[in-house]
Amino acid sequence: MPKPFQLTIPEPCHENWDKMSPAAQGRFCGSCQKQVVDFTSMSDRELVQFFKKPSTGSVCGRFMNEQLERDLVVPGQRIPWINYFFQIAWPAFFISKVSAQRTQGKPMMRPVADTSKVRVVPDNRILGMVLPSSIRPVCKDPEPVIKGDTIMTTAIMIRGRIVNEKGEPVPYASVQDRFNNRLLVADTAGRFTLSTDSREMQHELLVSAAGYEKTKIMVNPEKYRRDELFIQLAGLPPLQEVVLTSAAGIRKGYVVGVTRNKKREAQAPVIPAARTIHVYPNPVQAGQSLTISFEKMEEGYYAVQFVSLAGQTVKQEEIWIDAEARLMNLRVPPVAAGGYILYLVNKKTGQQSSATLILE
Repeated sequence: MPKPFQLTIPEPCHENWDKMSPAAQGRFCGSCQKQVVDFTSMSDRELVQFFKKPSTGSVCGRFMNEQLERDLVVPGQRIPWINYFFQIAWPAFFISKVSAQRTQGKPMMRPVADTSKVRVVPDNRILGMVLPSSIRPVCKDPEPVIKGDTIMTTAIMIRGRIVNEKGEPVPYASVQDRFNNRLLVADTAGRFTLSTDSREMQHELLVSAAGYEKTKIMVNPEKYRRDELFIQLAGLPPLQEVVLTSAAGIRKGYVVGVTRNKKREAQAPVIPAARTIHVYPNPVQAGQSLTISFEKMEEGYYAVQFVSLAGQTVKQEEIWIDAEARLMNLRVPPVAAGGYILYLVNKKTGQQSSATLILE
């Protein structure tokens, strides 16, 4: 009598079978880059024959619950001539026996159902990898298996908006999640989306933008899973003007002077309105080419600066922009990955344009 086998899947796979592409023996999983064999229509004999092949290694498959953690019993093969014996010899023997006893009657033949390939289709099926060691002959007591409930977690989406003191959106502001060590960039409307699997842990967000003070806030994901998070940034105060005056006299060849500081209220400098520029691709690989698109700009020389979020200038160069230009290409400096700000400053008028950039 053949020894029964058992199939077990230590770690079931949670990929969606319907989203996989069709393959020869089942489907192909794009996440694992492996072929998943469909075993749900195989009988016990076909399963044992498949996994008894010497060439069979670790296999990803789709199984019915009834095919796992039970004995896979292969019924013994019938002797070919035994069917003919029962179809010819046995009825002849029966007729001769009836004739000898002179008993009238007709024997009733009851068909015997072959249950070796009875398939039960359950409501749910299991995907997973079956290792060769998982096919165990039941010749000793099986090892205890610890079973428990499966906890399915769903990511929480935190949607926020960054505004200034007037309630106006702050475009392309940087949002750094210290909990997951992740850096995000807001869109032109100051909106951003943060996903997290943690429901109870506080997230520390560090928000920064050019011309605004850095803001650090603590966020509870469970609180803002339905409500929008509003973050207000305060603008940097204007610098006070310092005027130095001095008086000096000459005596015996020595210069003697007195220096005093005089402070006065300075008027806010008139800075031309900043123009909107866009960069793509964003994020971009360090050392690769970057495309900048902009509206009509005044012709002249411009200073190009790549500045980190910490305020360090990592690259600076001078370029000429024609009045009819709308696109330009720049080489991204080979620096560490992270968030950076790209500045375009007109050297004649001081007009400044900026865009936030993510380097990978």
